[in-house]
Amino acid sequence: MSKRYIGFYGSLYYPSGGAEDILIASNYIEEVEATIELKQLNGLYEGEKKWKYDWAHILDTETMEIVKEYEEDE
Repeated sequence: MSKRYIGFYGSLYYPSGGAEDILIASNYIEEVEATIELKQLNGLYEGEKKWKYDWAHILDTETMEIVKEYEEDE
């Protein structure tokens, strides 16, 4: 069974691209958002909150559009 929403994330400095950037696939956008936000919170570096990745997107596989974008400073 295919999933409606796919969460991608990655680094601008070390892009891996494609399927290697997939974080989660789910039929529920809230689950994808929560997973991305959890990944962001776990990106602590030397005691400071810093996002572990430079960007994240949520793709709706029904419309093939990016429905939400995240950047490091969000």
